[in-house]
Amino acid sequence: MRALLLCGLLLLAGCWTGGPFYQPADAVPAIPAGGYDFTFTEGPNAPRQNGVVQVAIRPDGLTTITEQSPEPGVATVMVLGFAPLPDSRDRFVAWIVRALHYDRSGGRNAYAVLVREANGTFRLSVPACVPGPTTEIAQAAGATPFRRQEDDLFDCRFPDHASLLAALRRFDADPPDIVEMLTFRPRD
Repeated sequence: MRALLLCGLLLLAGCWTGGPFYQPADAVPAIPAGGYDFTFTEGPNAPRQNGVVQVAIRPDGLTTITEQSPEPGVATVMVLGFAPLPDSRDRFVAWIVRALHYDRSGGRNAYAVLVREANGTFRLSVPACVPGPTTEIAQAAGATPFRRQEDDLFDCRFPDHASLLAALRRFDADPPDIVEMLTFRPRD
């Protein structure tokens, strides 16, 4: 299975969600357009999945990440927005608008943290709503876990922008070992 496809499926398997706290007008081009090698992991002992993606900035400010399939004309696409995480230079709130063919817009945006590292690498850490530290962080900030009827998985829903930011700051300050992570390295 292609790495971005696997990541997209896992991103949908219980996330931190909330209302449309950000709009395309809030988006900044946090990851420059171009080609990237990427690695996807679900935790420190999980197998790594690797791939190559193309990053493009859309006219509306959102970012498209596309992984080409070995099959001609087939691609896996994610659409995200990035906004600076307040009081942080190289960290961004990431909101996932589309993963695979699933629309995550409106009240179903999924949220994550993007970190720009000194060597030009970008790390997207996606907190999941599963029993353990990430759900505890979300609940301490005011999120409510709820079971999605369509697939019987849990999302941690944040009631407002402030509670989301509080949880993302805490998550970023001390990320749990078990977290879904995408690392993007510019291609030479």
